[in-house]
Amino acid sequence: MNEDDVGSNPAEPPSAVLILASKIYTDLGFAVKKEFLESNWNLLDVEEVIEHIDLKDKEDSVGYINQWVEEITKDRIKKVILPGNFKHFFIP
Repeated sequence: MNEDDVGSNPAEPPSAVLILASKIYTDLGFAVKKEFLESNWNLLDVEEVIEHIDLKDKEDSVGYINQWVEEITKDRIKKVILPGNFKHFFIP
């Protein structure tokens, strides 16, 4: 089998796809330090990665974050955070 044969058999499962996604949620009014933005600018599209949401409303925050995860994974991952384990994912 050579490189051209990969994926040519319809009985074979489709090839894997790797998609990387990052998101940092901060509470409304939280100021992200300039040093963090500068040091991560080349690694991440910082304006897209950082999002301010109302983390005090745990149920809405969990739903909002899970919705993003579901969309970015094309429905492969439905819930990454449950309301009961909300505090384990956040730094006070």
